[in-house]
Amino acid sequence: AITAGDAFCSVEFTEQAMFFAVNILTKSGPLGSIWLAAHDIKKLKKKEVLQTDIIKSCKDIGQPQVEISLRTSAHLLYGIVRIFSKKAEFLLADCNNTRERRNVSQVVATTLEV
Repeated sequence: AITAGDAFCSVEFTEQAMFFAVNILTKSGPLGSIWLAAHDIKKLKKKEVLQTDIIKSCKDIGQPQVEISLRTSAHLLYGIVRIFSKKAEFLLADCNNTRERRNVSQVVATTLEV
């Protein structure tokens, strides 16, 4: 333990080991896909991104079953942001595809009427 003190305050700092359970960050673990998204989003498949429950993952990070360090929490939150971004990209692509198909079907319908 390190002790720092002066006339106004006496504070004692203890060295605590920051740790986390490795099994929660494995690819098959509850936060594995989020950890992977934080470090290499290209390794995640579209299915894995879409299956990720962002709300549940945020709760798991905010109230972890095992103690995790602040740095690890920051990496996991970054992973959530990247997964959310990917989900938004997929939604935009789906909307554009739907709009394009609708436009094509309208053109075909007007062509058949003529």
